[in-house]
Amino acid sequence: TLDASQASRDITITEAAVAKGSIVNYNAPSSAIPGDTVTITVEAKNIGTESGTFRLRLIDRDLNVEVDASNWFTLTPGSSVKGLSLSGIMPDKDWNLRLDLEREIPTGVVIDDQKTFTAINIVSWWDSLRARWNGLAGWQKGIVLTTSVGGVIIGGASTLKKSRS
Repeated sequence: TLDASQASRDITITEAAVAKGSIVNYNAPSSAIPGDTVTITVEAKNIGTESGTFRLRLIDRDLNVEVDASNWFTLTPGSSVKGLSLSGIMPDKDWNLRLDLEREIPTGVVIDDQKTFTAINIVSWWDSLRARWNGLAGWQKGIVLTTSVGGVIIGGASTLKKSRS
């Protein structure tokens, strides 16, 4: 129970200053050939009210393993760093990746921001197209080719339209 002297009290709550990281921008290739180096460039910013120590990690989402990581860097409130780059070698599959922006705290590390993306395996796409092409019968290939160059199929034999001079 409260008596009259306790009925009205002002309480002030002050939020502690804390760093908070944000991936402001990143540039990643949408496709690559297996064996090529895939490089992602990143801009990170401290949107918090205190200085903080951060690092970026590139994670393979399918295998849940680290592909690359930056060194730790310190950002003051409102400051940013551009041109951080992480890279890895494109596997023989579409590559599902994640960027993690981590921040050091007294008890360990927290992830402040994440971005996910996929680099498409160009060779897989081409192999798929080639397999479909090879699966077509000869007459089907003729239709595809003559249609694309303005030809006509008559009785199974193709003829090209010729312009008269």
